[in-house]
Amino acid sequence: GELERSEVKETVMSLLMAGVDTTSYVAAWLFLNLARHPEKQSLLREELCRELDGADLDVETLKRLPYLKACIRESHRYTPPSPFQMMRPTPQDMTICGYAVPKGTISVLSAAIMQDQAYFPEDYDKFVPERWMPDQVAARKDTEQAVVDHRLLSAPFSYGSRMC
Repeated sequence: GELERSEVKETVMSLLMAGVDTTSYVAAWLFLNLARHPEKQSLLREELCRELDGADLDVETLKRLPYLKACIRESHRYTPPSPFQMMRPTPQDMTICGYAVPKGTISVLSAAIMQDQAYFPEDYDKFVPERWMPDQVAARKDTEQAVVDHRLLSAPFSYGSRMC
């Protein structure tokens, strides 16, 4: 079937609003978190001034802004824009933590793990962008805490072909 014009309009508006809402939530929380932590804001300002030097932000420059990426990622962890990271049907029958999960069951990846003291033994309740700097991520590798660095948790708006 073909969609009627009104159905196309409604779908496009829903997609547009979903993108605008989440982007504005993320930006608002980031700005609020930085305002509440002026020492982190100063570190980010130093990095931006040093690397941008008055130029526009582009893809190449973004590669040289690890603290900006760390601040965004920490803001997602500290104040997630949504209680759920993503929902997907299981591709096959599975056993997860001892529970039988039939194929097609909608599984939800909760953002709450990002605020779990088991994965962030120190400062789980504080805004600490440095935890996402490359040296910290490398230090967690091959430990139980490394689960927070999994690609599905590091991309807050999904992963793969359905990624925003």
